Amino acid sequence: MKILQFHVDWIEWKPVKKEIDFAEDVETSPVKVDNALVLFVSVEPSDNAEVSKRVIEDAKKFMEQMKVEKLVIYPFAHLSSELAEPIQALKVIKSLVDEAKKQGLKVFQAPFGWNKALSLSVKGHPLAESSKRYEGVEKEEEIEEDEGEMEEYFVIFPDGSIKKREEIEDESILKAIKAELKEISETSFGKPPHVDLMRRLEIADYEKVSDAGNLRFYPKGFLMLKLLGELGRKMAVEDLGAMEVKTPYLINPKEKAVQIMMSKFPERLYRVLPGARAKKQEFRLRPACDYGVWSMWRDSVISYKNLPLGIYELDIMWRYEQRGELLGLYRVRNATMPDLHEMTANLEQAFERFKEHIEKFALAVYRYIGIEPKLIILNCKRDFYQQHLEVFKKWAKELRIPIMVKLFKTMKTYKVAWIDVMAFDRLGRPMEVSTVQLDTESAKWWGIKYVDKDGKEKYPIILHTGFGIERLIAALLENASASQHPTLPLWLSPIQVRLIPLHPKHLEKCLEIAKKLEEKKIRVDIDDREGSLNKKIRNAEMEWIPLIVVIGEKEISSGILKVRIREKGEIREMKVEELINFVEERTRNMPKSKSNLPLLISKRPKFVAAI
Repeated sequence: MKILQFHVDWIEWKPVKKEIDFAEDVETSPVKVDNALVLFVSVEPSDNAEVSKRVIEDAKKFMEQMKVEKLVIYPFAHLSSELAEPIQALKVIKSLVDEAKKQGLKVFQAPFGWNKALSLSVKGHPLAESSKRYEGVEKEEEIEEDEGEMEEYFVIFPDGSIKKREEIEDESILKAIKAELKEISETSFGKPPHVDLMRRLEIADYEKVSDAGNLRFYPKGFLMLKLLGELGRKMAVEDLGAMEVKTPYLINPKEKAVQIMMSKFPERLYRVLPGARAKKQEFRLRPACDYGVWSMWRDSVISYKNLPLGIYELDIMWRYEQRGELLGLYRVRNATMPDLHEMTANLEQAFERFKEHIEKFALAVYRYIGIEPKLIILNCKRDFYQQHLEVFKKWAKELRIPIMVKLFKTMKTYKVAWIDVMAFDRLGRPMEVSTVQLDTESAKWWGIKYVDKDGKEKYPIILHTGFGIERLIAALLENASASQHPTLPLWLSPIQVRLIPLHPKHLEKCLEIAKKLEEKKIRVDIDDREGSLNKKIRNAEMEWIPLIVVIGEKEISSGILKVRIREKGEIREMKVEELINFVEERTRNMPKSKSNLPLLISKRPKFVAAI
């Protein structure tokens, strides 16, 4: 932060014209302050509340020394060539004002973002004029994402009853309530089991050469990411009729609509500098693909006949979570999200589609991976809830899931209502995996309109729907590890069938069977390594391989395979064609992909050392 400091007989300013779209709304009448300390302030990118505190502490010492009672904070961008973005600069200016009030000073602030007519008279003593520089240190800054003013919360159960917290006996729901009210933190439950599992199963790991919370995915994990991305596409495009697009990851924070959105819905944003530093322009890595979709819609010509209009993108998003909040696959800084945005004509149409998105996307994703969702969190304004009370009670009954309702008097983000679907890990930690949000504001901020049948332009209502793939994998590992025979869903398992030759001479038959399986897009491998049969079977069990087949003379001569079905802990006799049918029946209508691993395990590296 750079500062010019003047001890003045008086200072007077008059707002003349807004210089930026993000300027404060103020009266344009002149303001005059007598006998004051004036700080002309240029805010730089590394400035924050800590810097503001040091500035005000120094100013207070000067004021006490010179017996000055009034302080003026005057935003002044002309002192630095490396300025903070307007959103951050205004926040820092306000933190200077707040800190001055906290220190008991009488403080005035000239308006931010205005061209002003300025007059002042500086006193003649040696300390009346000075310049200062305060070095800020960029650090992880705590950001409270204020949802608004919550008035009440309770739970609607499938039997139609509505219960307050003290009436609820289900421990998992009580833990979810505590988490929602921030009475307990996600990290308070301890280290989640999936952190070791993701490494042992060679799915994902921490990446040392990147920022914390940006993970590496091994071939098995990448295949799971790919398949779950395809699942998101299936639900959005095939089941809900959306169109698939691609938008940029870099966002220009100087764009007017971006500034408004970032101020209304604060995020922990990554800053990105261009290769040519001379440009001195920072960009942001997007916290969601909303920015690109909104820009696309703003430039489009859309009729009421096109609505509802869905846009789907496999979103790569960045969010600078606090280091202490990072938690394996559950809370990361770089995440993958199948993201559906749907434009609707009005609140009535939006509410109809709201339930469809819940059933066909937010809840469906749980069904596809075999996890039972335990709770839906419904956040909404009180008047919206009262208008749709009977509908929400009906939802709880039809979906057979309790709904925790949080009622707000006012909501500070773009949403009038939204749901999060919760699962729980082995330690009882609530895990929000999927969401559907009903947005009444973004279209207005961005100037997104459609032409109604009366020929008039109108603002649409928008639905945001998605799930976090990394979180879903975490929930999957946590829930699977609690079962007697941990396994992944057959369609999602990186390897679906493992063939084990009883003797090297049986390898050729294994290769023959593997070829037939691969032709049907069944992911198969062969354990051709040296070692005992028991060790190979044990290794397959440790890798959670769903189907294990040992091939020996008896299997070759009879054509009957003894298939170990891990999930059920049983052995079933099948011919090769029956094995193929078994897999196809249990993966029907699900995303498919060939294996991305060598067929022979002897050709495969070990990505993770023993833990």
